[in-house]
Amino acid sequence: MEFTIIWFLLAGILLVYLVFFISFADRASRFFAKKLFQPSSQEFLAALSSTVNAPIEYEDEEVEVLNSGVEFMDSLLASIAVAKHSINITVYIWEAGEMSDLLIQTLQERAKHGVQIRILLDSFGSSGAPHELFKTLTASGSQVVRFRSPALGRLTRLHRRNHRRALVIDGKVGFTGGMAIADKWYKDTTYPVWRDTMFKVKGKLAQSLQSAFVDIWTGVTGEVLVGQEYYPLGTPAAPQGKPYIALSSSPSPDTHPLPKLFWLSLAAAQKSIKIVTPYFIPEKFIRDILVSQAKKGVEVTILLPGSHSDARPVRWASQFFYSELISAGVLIYEYQPSMIHSKYMLIDDEWVVFGSANMNIRSMVRDEENIIGTIDKKLGEALAIDFLHDTAQSIKMNKKRWTQRGIFSRAVEKLCWLFIEQF
Repeated sequence: MEFTIIWFLLAGILLVYLVFFISFADRASRFFAKKLFQPSSQEFLAALSSTVNAPIEYEDEEVEVLNSGVEFMDSLLASIAVAKHSINITVYIWEAGEMSDLLIQTLQERAKHGVQIRILLDSFGSSGAPHELFKTLTASGSQVVRFRSPALGRLTRLHRRNHRRALVIDGKVGFTGGMAIADKWYKDTTYPVWRDTMFKVKGKLAQSLQSAFVDIWTGVTGEVLVGQEYYPLGTPAAPQGKPYIALSSSPSPDTHPLPKLFWLSLAAAQKSIKIVTPYFIPEKFIRDILVSQAKKGVEVTILLPGSHSDARPVRWASQFFYSELISAGVLIYEYQPSMIHSKYMLIDDEWVVFGSANMNIRSMVRDEENIIGTIDKKLGEALAIDFLHDTAQSIKMNKKRWTQRGIFSRAVEKLCWLFIEQF
């Protein structure tokens, strides 16, 4: 009798694991193409545009890199302070604290001047948001809504989250990247301030972030945002401007655009690949192309969190793939001063991909994400300098030392690997 109960329990545990943590054939296991193009070419842009179903656009405005929470907040608050029509914000994390207080105070001031304010929060990521302060904001006419709040009949959708970062002022200025609203980005708390990167964009790039916001806002509230207060008319940038592709990715079986953009970008590299991501759970097709490129002589470097990682199981699952990558010649660094949360990729230091997405399965096929890819040598050079500075403060994973790690470490990595579909 006791053995029967134990077997039922084990069978129940196995069933839960299979149902909630394993995906069976809901996407391609590998990518391939008969022809590839250099990342600075029009052929590459055309191939990428048609593959992910996003148009090639052009913009002359410079992209500004913000390398700390203080830089980000100073720039964000200054932009909000001169808002005339609309402020739209969607972030994954919003926590009570000094950063939140400063932002809400500035938003309240603009609301008094008739600026329309809309805030879209993820129910899971922003569970620590300051609800009482939001009440004072909504009392002034602002709107604060949640993406996929728990409700009967919708519980199976809770693991699909709104991970997008799009903070847009008057449709003219926008911010995206790794940061959100929490003091871990802004000031010393229990741990050192997180290392992260935000990107300030203008013009049509800002409008692409507006679209990323409106896309989900309309789905949640039903409100369709149109007009020049959201999409101001301007002089179209000439094709001589910097080309870019903006992608808003949503979970949809068999048509995931984000993995295709990542794979095509990596496959196009001729000289170098630089990846910074806080959560590295690469699918097989990503690992295959990284290995293939490294063996061809492309310098592949990946910068990941070290011991300050805020998600130990994710780090352990990431380390499960180290041996395969290091053996192929991929350089892996772990950042030491604090948690690194930057999210960008440089291909040959000229094709730049940045936005909300991580290099993990959840970002690629589970969550709502928004990214921008652009051919911008000036931006690429600036980020390459930042990358060099960050790797100088990191530990390079040594092949011999890594392959000699203990049995316990290997077992923990294997255990965490079992849950990579959900990290």
